[in-house]
Amino acid sequence: MLLGFIAIEGSTLEINENTPLEELLINHPDVVKVLARHGMHSIACPAELIEPLYKVCEARDMPIDKLVKELRQFVDEAEKEAK
Repeated sequence: MLLGFIAIEGSTLEINENTPLEELLINHPDVVKVLARHGMHSIACPAELIEPLYKVCEARDMPIDKLVKELRQFVDEAEKEAK
């Protein structure tokens, strides 16, 4: 358990710029590692949890494309290891 989020097994969440941060963390709590690498240390802020990823990135003046790509890769690798 991480930040009160519990992973949902068998999740098919599509990760894109419109994915709400909260949904991402609920379905894949370990992505917090990727978010931290990008300087997103305050992701437990209630106001940010409801925002889509692109808004969270805009607030930090960071490009969304690279983050989405890394999140997808991280989740794909984690799912392969789990099998």
